[in-house]
Amino acid sequence: MSCPYHACRVCGTPIPVPAFDDPGPSISSIRTVLPVRTQVYLCKACGHAQSPDLPDLKDFYDTQYRISLDEDGHDQLYENRKGDRVFRTDYQAELVLALGVENGAKVLDFGSGKATTLRKALAQRPDLVPHVFDVSEDYVEHWQDWIVEDNRATYTVPERWTKYFDLITAHFVIEHVPDPVAILADIQRCLAPGGRLFLTVPDAEANSGDMLVVDHLNHFSQDSLERALSEAGLSAQNIDREA
Repeated sequence: MSCPYHACRVCGTPIPVPAFDDPGPSISSIRTVLPVRTQVYLCKACGHAQSPDLPDLKDFYDTQYRISLDEDGHDQLYENRKGDRVFRTDYQAELVLALGVENGAKVLDFGSGKATTLRKALAQRPDLVPHVFDVSEDYVEHWQDWIVEDNRATYTVPERWTKYFDLITAHFVIEHVPDPVAILADIQRCLAPGGRLFLTVPDAEANSGDMLVVDHLNHFSQDSLERALSEAGLSAQNIDREA
């Protein structure tokens, strides 16, 4: 028997009915039209909003979610800065390097895709030791000429990475996952003592259109993000809603 409610993915509180329900078809963040309902459930306990799992979710990210794979140089335009175009991965690399990562740091790009952000950071900081992880093998050919095999993983995060990384980045990852607390806990497992996580998620309160993107299973408020981090054994040193 199916449950008559959804439980909050962050705090577990039952959510009896959706706050928004449309019969579809629906659209994903990469403009894929999907024959599913668009539903948003809002947790009144922690402020988290969420959408139901997609059918065949693992296969969707393994074989269909081919972000920026149309061509080698594909990227998303972030802004025009004084007449110069700034692309998303360039800006993400700026933010990562602004952390002042220590010399020789072991860095993992979690949910990396092509790992273009990490590659651009490495071009400015060749002392960094790059690692990548994703739930698809579609990106392996983009890693293999600059990341050694032992520093690459797909589908499962290796046990050998426990307490290993000085910095883990996750750029727009945990909004896609059915159990964000479990993913954050796996990330926490891989952080060395004193290690840091640099995490970016959409700000659904500032961009309400994010609620309609059906592959974004999670729409974090600041409160629900802090709660998810805490449940995973992490604490937020800084949350910047302007960056």
